[in-house]
Amino acid sequence: MLEKQQRERALVDFINDEVARARADASDIIVNRMEIDTVGCTDPKMRMRGKWAPAGGIAFLDLEEHLEDFIRVRAKAGVKELTLAGHLHCGYLYVIHGLQTIAEQKTALETAEKHAKNLGKKYGIVIYVPAPENDGSAKDFMMG
Repeated sequence: MLEKQQRERALVDFINDEVARARADASDIIVNRMEIDTVGCTDPKMRMRGKWAPAGGIAFLDLEEHLEDFIRVRAKAGVKELTLAGHLHCGYLYVIHGLQTIAEQKTALETAEKHAKNLGKKYGIVIYVPAPENDGSAKDFMMG
């Protein structure tokens, strides 16, 4: 039991560090880094890393209220398409937002996808959201 608690503590520390870094970098990345047209996640278990990989990927952009600016600025710069990914068993959703079940995390990712696609239509940019991967680092600590 102690080992599981230690692993969960390590996950919490990792996510908090990664979120702090992503929050600190977000404004610069959104406004100045037009080459970033794919967003994945920093989770070492996630295959879709993207050119930017904040903890939570698309969920980070949506829940931290950066999604519209990220899409709007790129559309204005002439970017034609973006790929925004997320995954289940997400440490960001688990640690920062307390989403402890697959159902809760799935809803958060579906909501982020819906927001992204609506913004894509608004700004005339194609938004791709791959099906969420299902093997994130929070898997051992989640319920159901």
